[in-house]
Amino acid sequence: MNVLDGLRKTVETVPEKLAFVDANGAISYRDFDLQTTRLAYSFRNELNLKKGQRLILALPNSIDNVLCMYGAYKAGLTVVPTNTMLKDFEIEHLLRDTQAPIMITTPDFMRQLPPNGELNSLQHVVLAAGPKLR
Repeated sequence: MNVLDGLRKTVETVPEKLAFVDANGAISYRDFDLQTTRLAYSFRNELNLKKGQRLILALPNSIDNVLCMYGAYKAGLTVVPTNTMLKDFEIEHLLRDTQAPIMITTPDFMRQLPPNGELNSLQHVVLAAGPKLR
C-alpha cells in the first residue's frame, strides 16, 4: 500500500472527515482527493509534465503544500520538498542539481530565484498563494 492507496481507502470510508486544517481553512478527504486529481490532470495535460520528472515544492507548511505534493504523486512526478529559507546560492544549486522543469512556490520565495536566463531547466513557476489554490 502506498500513500495514494491510503488516501483512496480513506475517501471511501470517511469522505466528509477533515483531512487537513491550517490558518487558511480546512479540507475534507473528498475535496482533497478531487483537488489533487485536478492538479495531477493539470500537471500532465496542461503543463505537459512527464512521469518521473521532478517538481520543486517550496511552500510553507500548509494545506496547499500537501495538495501540491499529492497532486504531483498522482501525476507520477517526483517531488523535491524544499526549505523556503534557502539562501540564493542554495537555490541556484537546487535548480542545477534537480533539473526540475517546474517549481511551486510563494511570491516571496520567487523573488529569490535567479534571473530567467539562469533558471536552468525550469520552465514553469507556479505561485501558490494561500486559499486561492483551493
